[in-house]
Amino acid sequence: MLEEMPVGVILASVPSGELILYNRRAEEILGHSVLGRVADEYDTYGGVHPDGRPYSAEEYPTARAVLHGETIADHPMRYRRPDGTFVELLISARRIETANGLVAVCTFEDVSELRGVQASLQALNAELERRVADALAERKIFADIVESTDAFIQAADFEFRWLAINDASASEFERIFGVRPKVGDSMLDVLRDKPEHQAAVREVWARALAGEEFTEIDEFGDPSLDRRYYEMNFNTLRNDAGEAIGAFQVVYDVTDRLRRQNELEQTQAALREAQKLEAMGQLTGGVAHDFNNLLMPILGGLDILQRSSRLSPRERKLLDGAIQSAERAKALVQRLLAFARRQPLQAGPVDVAAAIQAMGELIGSTTGPQISVSIDTPPILPPAHVDANQLEMAILNLAVNARDAMPTGGTLRLSATAEWVAAGHRAGLAPGNYVCISVSDTGEGMDEATRARAVEPFFSTKGLGRGTGLGLSMVHGLVAQCGGGLHISSRVGLGTNVEMFLPVSHGQRQPTLPSEETAVGPAHGRVLLVDDDPGVRATTRNMLEMLGYEVLEAASGPEALEVMGSHASVDALVTDHLMPDMTGDALSRIVRRRWPSTGVLIVSGYAEAEGLAPDLAHLAKPFRIDELARALRAVSSVHPSKG
Repeated sequence: MLEEMPVGVILASVPSGELILYNRRAEEILGHSVLGRVADEYDTYGGVHPDGRPYSAEEYPTARAVLHGETIADHPMRYRRPDGTFVELLISARRIETANGLVAVCTFEDVSELRGVQASLQALNAELERRVADALAERKIFADIVESTDAFIQAADFEFRWLAINDASASEFERIFGVRPKVGDSMLDVLRDKPEHQAAVREVWARALAGEEFTEIDEFGDPSLDRRYYEMNFNTLRNDAGEAIGAFQVVYDVTDRLRRQNELEQTQAALREAQKLEAMGQLTGGVAHDFNNLLMPILGGLDILQRSSRLSPRERKLLDGAIQSAERAKALVQRLLAFARRQPLQAGPVDVAAAIQAMGELIGSTTGPQISVSIDTPPILPPAHVDANQLEMAILNLAVNARDAMPTGGTLRLSATAEWVAAGHRAGLAPGNYVCISVSDTGEGMDEATRARAVEPFFSTKGLGRGTGLGLSMVHGLVAQCGGGLHISSRVGLGTNVEMFLPVSHGQRQPTLPSEETAVGPAHGRVLLVDDDPGVRATTRNMLEMLGYEVLEAASGPEALEVMGSHASVDALVTDHLMPDMTGDALSRIVRRRWPSTGVLIVSGYAEAEGLAPDLAHLAKPFRIDELARALRAVSSVHPSKG
């Protein structure tokens, strides 16, 4: 983003002033790199005062922002490049808060050409003031030098009649108002058919004709023709005797300059927003990791108790409710990870129509009898590129939102279509083939302010305790990760329609429903369990022993290597990934190199497999006994090569 900006940008750390980042335009303007310097060393750069005196280190706008927290706007500086040439700069600097602390942002623009134009205009202003007075005396308006300039120059008397107007100004007036003025015309008369614009012109000229000398930026022009922003410099027009006889103005179009300034402000705002979202994502991922570690003993312990044959019906009912709540907590963590984009997707070709049809009964039981569920999918629909499980969760989330929006009943419609998307699509998609999944309701609907915030994480209109505010943000994160887009349309009192656009997949379709799980029989062998969390380690040990394994334990990577070295054989290593002394990935690499016959299974509170070798089996916490059994059965057949 910085590289696309038309101005130079430099970032300096606070309080050292070390220059830590700059864009290509900064290097082009200054003629050299700036990285590594600190505030006390800024006097080695080429800033020069008008009298030729070089800038001291503390005089630079960046240093003033770093050391004193000053906000500097449009500071002019003459700068000597390494090749000896000079460039005129306009510099702004200020502090901003980022996720990594305070930094000073310095932006600067090469205004060498503008300074030349301004110098010429200043000279023209002085010359014009003298020549207009002469012209009024001799009835001669505007010298050739005024006519040849691109600046818009006008003079008017106290009756709002033009005493002088150069060709550039007359042409610009005609372009934005549709009528060409000439000397002797009243500016109020030529605009009598445009009362709104007549009032605007009268207001600004009345101030100048009243004796006020000022500079102002304002917008003028008929919208049906063109509207532009102009910087107007008004001065009193005097005759040879020094008497005021009117006013004159020198004007230039600053629309493009203001647009660049606005783009810069938007870029800075976007940078701050991106840093805020990145910090939120990191925080969310860390919280989700801790929740997974907390849920592991809870879900694992409940799973172990559920297998007991000595439970009474009442105890089993209570236990089933506890497991259901733990699974809901696990699903909530998955939503958090999806929002933080730390939940890995097993994306592949999915039969969307079959997925929607298969979920019909579940959705119907979720919505209740007051809501009619309609499903409309074509007989032939290309597969979508998406994670099947995450897609089902997304559709269910949207169905629940639709249900909650219809407290007195209504109609919920799920449909899917194949669409070719062209440029400028409402969901901001790249052109291509997509599968559109639509979930619409006839509920209360949303106003524009609510709709604009609908995908914000933790934003909910359901009231305290009734919603997490993560449903739509999870759906938004899912489609974004898959290369698709989300579009929400809604009207108060009429209902809401949420469209998920997923790219078409050209691979072989994967099943939309999980196959029946085969029973896991008794196991045998020796497993080394490594985890720095005692609660997680105890629960996992109980699971392994229930499966029939002999279990060895270690609380760290180095301790695990000692255990491996003191036993004749270990059939499998089950290790946490993130541990203080050594990661599970590093431990696994050593084990596979020294004991290649030992199977390796990584378990982690983080759902992402970042930093893991691609051929290492991975199981996310929290897991149940059957999941652990299947994962260990899979690694027991792996025979890794030495490496």
